[in-house]
Amino acid sequence: MGGIICSIPVMSTYDQSGTDTVPERGRNRGGDHVIYWMQRSQRAEENHALEYAVNEANQRGVPLSLLFCLDPKYPLATSRSFRFMIEGLAETHTKLLERGIPLSLIMGDPDQLVPHFIQDVALLVVDHGYLRHERQIRHAITEEAHSPVIEVESDCVVLVRAASLKEEWSAVTLRRRITPQISHFLHPVEEIKLKRPAPENVESDHDPTDIDSLLKKIGFFEPENPLMAHGGRAGAARRLAVFLAAPTHLYDTAQNDPGREVTSGLHRTCILARYHPLKWHVQPGICQVFLRR
Repeated sequence: MGGIICSIPVMSTYDQSGTDTVPERGRNRGGDHVIYWMQRSQRAEENHALEYAVNEANQRGVPLSLLFCLDPKYPLATSRSFRFMIEGLAETHTKLLERGIPLSLIMGDPDQLVPHFIQDVALLVVDHGYLRHERQIRHAITEEAHSPVIEVESDCVVLVRAASLKEEWSAVTLRRRITPQISHFLHPVEEIKLKRPAPENVESDHDPTDIDSLLKKIGFFEPENPLMAHGGRAGAARRLAVFLAAPTHLYDTAQNDPGREVTSGLHRTCILARYHPLKWHVQPGICQVFLRR
């Protein structure tokens, strides 16, 4: 499982009392399944947290399920951003089902809802949140958990805690800490086969593929605009291909011109972590293009 560092703290878990404990492999600790609460790393590929959860479920001989909480009160969210996110979730849901991993979609305040779904689990795996409100939510839910909780960082190349344990005073000092470690973390994320897939009849409270219905339920419905980018990885791949095929000099001269589309348009895809940064590194030609630009 190269590249994985559990951020609170490194390679260990913490229980509801805040005491660090080492997970006991091979035992289900009273639970009958492992849950990966996916919130930030919204993808079924190149996801260290997902593969870690699969590995732990295999070690314990129990099934794995995923939980995603759709919060209508998420800060600064709009109908456009919600549609973009749910379109990607629908694609992620389909990919997960191909691996025998069900995605349970719940709707509401994660502080109130998630604790009810994690009481009887062998292990709770969460992805790392960088923003203050993301950290606060994870801390609050961890306080309610009765099982070991492990947090996996999977949205950058050099992990934050591996780069620096303190606030750096400039980009220069941080870059000096990051650069020597890049080669150590440049390893592809290996997909692990789940030994005990979930039953095919597992149902979610809400259908992740019914995009318009979900938007109506949370009060953010607007008709789909065909001119807007689609939120899935397939749409992102098409935008990336167009960007890479464009003449490189256009980016240098027209990147700030609102009347010309010469940028990748992938900022929303990156914010929702549809791709791991390693994907950009291993894709042929992309590093050379960005170095030129």
